[in-house]
Amino acid sequence: FKNPTIIDIHLFERLQFQATYDELTQVYNRRFILYILKKELERAKRYKHDLTIVLFDIDNFKRINDVMGHLTGDKVLKLFANVVKDNIRIEDSFGRIGGEEFLLVLPETPISKAFPLLERIRDILAEISGEKMFFTFSSGIAGFPQHADEEITLLHSADKALLRAKLEGKNRDYIFYKE
Repeated sequence: FKNPTIIDIHLFERLQFQATYDELTQVYNRRFILYILKKELERAKRYKHDLTIVLFDIDNFKRINDVMGHLTGDKVLKLFANVVKDNIRIEDSFGRIGGEEFLLVLPETPISKAFPLLERIRDILAEISGEKMFFTFSSGIAGFPQHADEEITLLHSADKALLRAKLEGKNRDYIFYKE
């Protein structure tokens, strides 16, 4: 902008926010969290550090929307996003990649360190969500260097683990394993 006005600056800030964050949940949007994954994976390769990703899916989300309504579904998404956001380290990144799916990027973190975090999130959700809005999540976990060294392959590995968690009864976490 040449000689920007207050309105121009405000518009620029709004556009920047929309390009980076999911409007509903206020966590990173798909484009930005995938960009972060790419950068963190490059850094992990360069410095030979661990990198763990967790792909989340809220269980029975369609049913929540159908039975309790979309406003309740939105509350579930916001609550889940806030609980995760409030319980991760500053160096971790969290974003919504679509619908009821979220991605957590844990730099310099071995896979084993993800499990205490996931249990803490489950415990907090069970405590604050109450019976009226009780919901669970499943997650698929994959890591560099053991599972993949490219972001698309790492995501695919986490997705396969997530599918297994769903098929095994939901409300659980699975690590990717090669069949």
